[in-house]
Amino acid sequence: MSARHGNWHLLDHSVDPVGGDPIRLTATIKYYREMAETITSEAAMLTRIGDGDSTELKGEAADALRSSSRKVAESLSVASGRYEAVRVALTAYAPELDLAIRDSGLALADADAAEASRISSQALVDPSANRSESAPPLTEKETLATDQRTVAIGDAQNAAADARVRLSKALTALQHAGETASKVITAAWDDGLTDTRAYKIKQDFIKFLKMLVKVFMWIGVALAVLAFFIPGLGALAIAGAAVAVVALAASTALAAMGEGSWLDVILAAVTVLLIGAGAIVAKLVQASHIKLLAQVTTRTTKQAEYAAKLGPRIAVKRAAQYNAALKGDIPLQKAMDRIARLDRQVVNVNAKAATNTKILDDFKVQPQWWRPRDPAYRGTEVNKIKDVLTGNYRVDRLVSVDRALKYRDLREVASTSFGIQSKVPPAWHFANGGRVAYSWGANVLKIGVTPTAQGGDTSRWSAYTAGQATLTTPKP
Repeated sequence: MSARHGNWHLLDHSVDPVGGDPIRLTATIKYYREMAETITSEAAMLTRIGDGDSTELKGEAADALRSSSRKVAESLSVASGRYEAVRVALTAYAPELDLAIRDSGLALADADAAEASRISSQALVDPSANRSESAPPLTEKETLATDQRTVAIGDAQNAAADARVRLSKALTALQHAGETASKVITAAWDDGLTDTRAYKIKQDFIKFLKMLVKVFMWIGVALAVLAFFIPGLGALAIAGAAVAVVALAASTALAAMGEGSWLDVILAAVTVLLIGAGAIVAKLVQASHIKLLAQVTTRTTKQAEYAAKLGPRIAVKRAAQYNAALKGDIPLQKAMDRIARLDRQVVNVNAKAATNTKILDDFKVQPQWWRPRDPAYRGTEVNKIKDVLTGNYRVDRLVSVDRALKYRDLREVASTSFGIQSKVPPAWHFANGGRVAYSWGANVLKIGVTPTAQGGDTSRWSAYTAGQATLTTPKP
């Protein structure tokens, strides 16, 4: 039973204060009853074997087992007592839970009715309200109306108080029933039967794994929030990948032991697979970027070589123009015009070289998020933080399509500035956007379907809970 919605604040509770599901409790009682019966049956069979009954087991193996079968039967009989005690305790608790659910529901209905009565009573006309000192005394009719309003408000307040008392009594009775059941169960376990070391280690390991999954879930959520404020940070991506892998391993171990659901494993596996797929996409995009950038670099290198050779040639031509003017071979103004054209040619070539240098710097290959040992990695990370601090928030980094967009821009520059034509980027270049969207959706889902276990918040989404139960391996 999921938490019941309603105006619980009228009863001084933020949510449904009765935690418990009668249907699940009934299933639990059935489980413990069947386990007690099975263990009792097995213990009886072992007792017969120990007493020499050969109908159950024959041969040399039976003779070897007879000496220990009675001892095992005694231990099983004690163990069946534990399961029977739990069944008895929960069976006694079940009607108290039903009663608490019924009475708390009635208390909520009483509180709603009292609140409605209070609102309607306060809406009644009060002839004594805001009355000036010079006003004549209230008439008998006005006095009666004022008294009736006051009584109605008081009755509503008393009804609200009675509703709170009714709920308090229901919760107190339920708590008492729970404490009684707990004492019965605890007493049954104080029977001298001890768990093996291996069993204790297994149970401690299960507790550790469950805690690990929950802790890593919230770490993943925290990393997602940080990634929202500082998008594209590689350190957060590495941490997120590590968290996803550990969570997958822990969820798989729990599911294999029947302590978790394979649905959680599937969701964790999809996250890990998408991280890997995203890395492959990023690497392929980078490969296209490197290939195109190499072609651009080749063109800029040739232009730089041309500029290097042009400088000396221009110097020779400028000198020749000066000498020709000095000798009177050409007019001085004509020589100066030619020299100016030569200077403009040098300026244009140098400007082109500067532009090429900036292009190469703007489109230089950035280290991938999983390559922290790259010499440029730290500087890239610092620049991403500086971008955020200076107001240059990059949504493309948030959705991990910044490299795809960078390659698209490089392709345009290569075409317009160098005449290099390349293929149109395929749609899968932007696949990481879908991966990020899934990651955000998965985090929202985890928060939404994970109950706090406080008060009545024990189950959120019934369909998800049902899916978990369906994909859960029975405990061995």
